[in-house]
Order: sequence, then C-alpha cells, then structure tokens
Amino acid sequence: MSRKSNFQLKSEGIVISGTAEELTKKFNKLADKIKNKDEDDFEKSFEIKSAAMNGLFCNYQYTETVAKNTSNTHNVKSERPVHEDITARFKALNPHLAVICEQVDESRIGDITKIEDFDPKLHAHETIQFLMSRFQVHAFTLSGEGDSKSVRLHGTRTLSNNKDIPLTTYAVKYDSEYNFLHDLIMTVTDLVDEVDLYHNGKQAPVYMQTKLPFD
Repeated sequence: MSRKSNFQLKSEGIVISGTAEELTKKFNKLADKIKNKDEDDFEKSFEIKSAAMNGLFCNYQYTETVAKNTSNTHNVKSERPVHEDITARFKALNPHLAVICEQVDESRIGDITKIEDFDPKLHAHETIQFLMSRFQVHAFTLSGEGDSKSVRLHGTRTLSNNKDIPLTTYAVKYDSEYNFLHDLIMTVTDLVDEVDLYHNGKQAPVYMQTKLPFD
C-alpha cells in the first residue's frame, strides 16, 4: 500500500498542509473565491451615450454595466414629452454648432453663453443674433473615455430660402484647443444629466383639466 506524501506551506504566519491533491483542491477553492469576489465587486454604471430630439420627445442611447467587463447598450424611443430644461440645454449648443462647423467666425463672439435671442425689432440680419438663430442642434453623440472622450453635435442651418441643411461637427475631443471648449463640455454635461433625469421620469408637466366645460 502506497503512502501519500504530505506537504506544508507557510507564508506570513499562515500554515497550509496536506497531500499534493489536497493542496491543489484548497488552492482551486481559494482561486474561485477570489474570482467570485472580483465579479461581485464590479462597479455598476449607467452612461448616456447619445440623445436626439424627436418633436416633443427625446430618443436616447445608454450603456449599463451588468457584470465585470460586460455592459449592455439600450436604445430608448420615448413617448414622454421632454421637460423644458432639455430643450434649453440643446438650444445652448446652437452657437457651438455654428462655430465648430465654421459657419460663423468665432472672432465675432465674446461670451458664447451671452448671445441674445434674435428679435427682429432689435436686431438686423447682419447681427450675430440673427446668424445664430439660423442654427439648431437636435442631437449629440459621445464617444471615447477619459482624455480621449469626445462629442459630436448634429443639427441644421436654415438658409435664406428657409430651407434647412444638415450639419454635423467633427468629434471635438475634451482636450482639444477649441476656444469655447469649457462651455461646450459644461453644456453637454448638463444636457447628459437632464437626459438621465428624463430616463428616470422627469418630463414636461401634465396640465390636467379640472373643470368640465359644461359645469
């Protein structure tokens, strides 16, 4: 009858002993525990990747981490009217579309956040207010991570014949030398937050009729 050899491993005051077969089983069990712990400790995340206005509604795409190194992409076509905060954030991106696409000379702009809305009673057609009123951003797309993160704006320009042509910016990296980069990033970040809130139920107020017309 053969006799199995016993081994003893000692490390930092911990002693593990047993046959080669027993030690192998113990190490395999420990490796499984470490693996399961890593899977349980993964950081869950929810990230808006794009959004597009569709009339009164907003369609958007987001990724959701479901396990370590594993995420799912979801495309949502919503039928809930957006809150005015979303439309305001999209509107704040209009000047960026014009400047990035080189449709308006950035030298004509001092503070890109303080361009007044066009008023035909106050502004001529040569003014920056009129020019900016011809641009409209209706979508954005985010890509990359960290220093390589970038945003692309999608929208239209209204021509003198009142016809719209599509405009799409190049992917503006978050570490680029675009002169109005800080405001662009802040506005996109605020818009992403609003789309997140929209996903979680924020929408335009519902005005309910409280009195019948024949009362």
